[in-house]
Amino acid sequence: MFEEVEEKLQNKVQEKLNRISKQLDSKLEDKDDNEMELETDEIPSLKMNKQNITADVDEELTEETRVNNEQNRGERDTVLKTIATASVKVRSGEDIDPNKFHEVTPRLLASELPEMVTEGDEAMDQEDQAAKDRHLVITEAFAESDVVQQFQKEKEEETSKSAVGDVNLSLPGWGSWAGHNLKPMTRRKRKKFVIKFPRVIPRRDANRGNVILNEDADRPIKEHQVSEVPFPFTSVQEYEASVRAPLGSTWVPQTAHKKLTRPALVTKLGTIISPMDEDQLVAVNKQKKLPKRKPQNVKKTNHTTEVKNKN
Repeated sequence: MFEEVEEKLQNKVQEKLNRISKQLDSKLEDKDDNEMELETDEIPSLKMNKQNITADVDEELTEETRVNNEQNRGERDTVLKTIATASVKVRSGEDIDPNKFHEVTPRLLASELPEMVTEGDEAMDQEDQAAKDRHLVITEAFAESDVVQQFQKEKEEETSKSAVGDVNLSLPGWGSWAGHNLKPMTRRKRKKFVIKFPRVIPRRDANRGNVILNEDADRPIKEHQVSEVPFPFTSVQEYEASVRAPLGSTWVPQTAHKKLTRPALVTKLGTIISPMDEDQLVAVNKQKKLPKRKPQNVKKTNHTTEVKNKN
């Protein structure tokens, strides 16, 4: 791995040196031509100047005039020799720690990301903003009204209604009148006629602060509830599906309302309904009468009993 890196580094250095040498040669040739023209002829030439080669961005521009050619060539040769003899030193016996890395300080750029990158973030920001707006609207709507306190007050009233007080079974007048040598009923005797109930009956919604459960049983509804699945249905799901459908004309069309509320038997006005025949009546199995037993004459003796049947 290190050998490949070394080869790449040497190739890059060689390319850079070749490029620098070409630039220096071109500059020296241009300077030699200009000096020869000035010495031979002082008349300005109408020939167009040769376009200078632009330098790389990474390299600094050297703007010097009338530099000795031999000095420049000597410097170039020394640079080439030092680069050719240079070698990359590889550190041996050193492990690379992945936790140690160069920390780069973040810089804020004045550039914008493309829409395809920021689309998801903008959608999330919009959802958060919409949720905040809804919460703000709700808080503004219930700012003046104390909804929580009102709810707590209603729950306390409901709890007090369900609480059972003490029952006094003493009759009015008993022990309240007294005459000569008569003592009124004592407080201890009055307590005997008072039935005490627990002060606070535990409710199912006692530990639920935001819920009020109605624990009063609705007896009229219980009368219409079934304990077993009716005959035509085979499962609870079928029975619930039939009950779930509304029957009122305000919920279903008129045709469906008539079909659902249609009686089992429909007769027209003026039709004669004949009575039921014996064949349609349910036959009742008559119990067979058992023959009556004849009475028996029993004659008792001292140690034996004789039974004589009447023939």
